[in-house]
Amino acid sequence: MKNLRTMVVLVGLVVLVAMVPVVAQVGGTTNSAIELKFNSKTPFYVGDKLMDAGDYEFRNGGGLAADTCRFEGKGKNQAVAICHMAKVTGVTKELEVTFSKINGKLYVDTIKFPTEHEGNSTMTFKIEPSSSEAAASKK
Repeated sequence: MKNLRTMVVLVGLVVLVAMVPVVAQVGGTTNSAIELKFNSKTPFYVGDKLMDAGDYEFRNGGGLAADTCRFEGKGKNQAVAICHMAKVTGVTKELEVTFSKINGKLYVDTIKFPTEHEGNSTMTFKIEPSSSEAAASKK
């Protein structure tokens, strides 16, 4: 009888431990990732990180904090920035990446893209300036 109880407790623990990843995956599906691809013809900065010209993937969500955006290029060309999403008026028909020019350097500023969520609308990610970018803009 003692062996049966021990076995039941062990099986219960195994089932509990096995359920944790399943619950985490189900919970993660509500935080769907936004992934956008764009090409930059010129080098640009994300915060303090210089990104070469080329193809990039912009990502928000899907395991990242809600206010975190990741820019990924080829190889180790990656950067993370603080960003905020906001709905804007009007409808954008295609992806728009805008930059601000400070002291001759291009810094990523906003990413606008069309969405069918809540009807046809445009969503915007505003990239927060890094401390060095903010200091440079004050000069």
